[in-house]
Amino acid sequence: MNGQAAVYLRNDQVIVIPQGGGGGYYYDIEPVSIVGTNNDVVTEAIKRAFEDSARAKTRPEPDSSKPYRSPALKKLGVRSIKEFYRNAAHCFLYEEKEHLVMLKFAPAQDGRGFELTQHLPTQIDDRERMGSIVLEYLHRASRAE
Repeated sequence: MNGQAAVYLRNDQVIVIPQGGGGGYYYDIEPVSIVGTNNDVVTEAIKRAFEDSARAKTRPEPDSSKPYRSPALKKLGVRSIKEFYRNAAHCFLYEEKEHLVMLKFAPAQDGRGFELTQHLPTQIDDRERMGSIVLEYLHRASRAE
């Protein structure tokens, strides 16, 4: 895998967050993109996030001596992850050889974030259509309360 990105539809904004880490341990990194729901704009934001994520492989992990705080909170001007998740839908994308994979998430039953759904991952072969595919899922997905 090269790049990974967390994508959220929150109210009428798409938040695209590049991911650092790997091997099952991921964390949000900068720069966080906040864009509208235009397919082409979302596609470009995801492409940039993959590039930023791939470069992050050489960055150190977050400092474990202090509490981790997603850069998305500051970018959106919210105080907590719970506030960030309010009215949000979520998916996670990663690159795998010649295609992308989208993992689908739903609000967690305990009300704390999101959990992976039972749906099979979606393979995206056409990178120019990834914005429309992601938006189609996020508009249909359940949103956190």
